[in-house]
Amino acid sequence: MSPLEFLALVAAGAGIGLYATAVGAGGGFLIAPLLLLRHDAAEPAEVTMAALLIVAISSGLGTAISLRRRRIDLRAALLMLAAAVPAALAGAGANTALPRSVFAAFFAALLLVLGLYLMLRPHAPSAEPGGGGWARDFTDG
Repeated sequence: MSPLEFLALVAAGAGIGLYATAVGAGGGFLIAPLLLLRHDAAEPAEVTMAALLIVAISSGLGTAISLRRRRIDLRAALLMLAAAVPAALAGAGANTALPRSVFAAFFAALLLVLGLYLMLRPHAPSAEPGGGGWARDFTDG
């Protein structure tokens, strides 16, 4: 890999990380296709590890800034963490069991379905939230 290509990949990772942190998306959905195109011989576990590393760094920096500004509802965050950890472990286990071609096809199909849903989703009429929600009164730090 040439130094210019290395710098281009670092810049792409930084740009995706900044964008994903700004919109709260994570960035793995942008990094993984870039890595799959650039490293066509890479194993799914390697692509996933690299994408997760970038997501972890950008998300960690965003979280540290938000914690410092006291803009995180820790109770809600811990509840989401309790749901996310088992899902991440299940995904990692499934990833190691799949061949690269199946992984790439599944990931492409997943992105296509999610993209179509975002473009075509019906808009619900505005209404007051139902009574079954979780009432939180959050004041900025």
